[in-house]
This record gives sequence, C-alpha cells and structure tokens, in this order.
Amino acid sequence: MVALETVYQALAILGLLGFLLYVLKTLPALARDRYERGKRGVPDKDEK
Repeated sequence: MVALETVYQALAILGLLGFLLYVLKTLPALARDRYERGKRGVPDKDEK
C-alpha cells in the first residue's frame, strides 16, 4: 500500500508539470497575437 502522502505529492508534481507545459504552449501564441494586433494599430482589449 502506497502512502497517501506520496500519491498526493506525485499528483501535485504531475499537475505542476502539466500546467507548465500548457503555459509554455499557450504563451507564444498569445504573445504573437498581441504583436500582430499591435502592428496593425489595433488596441488591446485590456488597454483603454
């Protein structure tokens, strides 16, 4: 029987790795989108 703490630690590590992979895959697309909009002179939604 594996200790529950070990299971929770493994799940936490896997969750962090998945989140990091998601961020690394998402950020370049978001940055490129903002850059393309900026080149066209379209203001970002969060900029007033």
